[in-house]
Amino acid sequence: MLLPQFSLRTVMAAVPAAAIVALVAGRASFGSEWAIAVCYGLASVVMAGIVYAFFFGLCTGLAVLVGREDIVARTSRGAVRRESDQSPSEDELQPSVEYLPNPSGGS
Repeated sequence: MLLPQFSLRTVMAAVPAAAIVALVAGRASFGSEWAIAVCYGLASVVMAGIVYAFFFGLCTGLAVLVGREDIVARTSRGAVRRESDQSPSEDELQPSVEYLPNPSGGS
């Protein structure tokens, strides 16, 4: 089922919260300064969430298009360790280490 499931407790908390927001918005429409400030604060929080969701979607889409990079790291013993973008199977749980010549000339 793709629809989110809400409990009665969630609905009973959301309805009074929405009523309070509507009450404050109604007071703001009559020119109450504190209600206008609260409405601006709520609107800024909602807009920040929308901007965050937009940029999260944008970065996720770009990451899907570009793909993942192979992370290459040199260990303390001079080995090169590569992490591939595929998760290891049960047989490959041990990290594979490829030994290359040490660039400092040591053995």
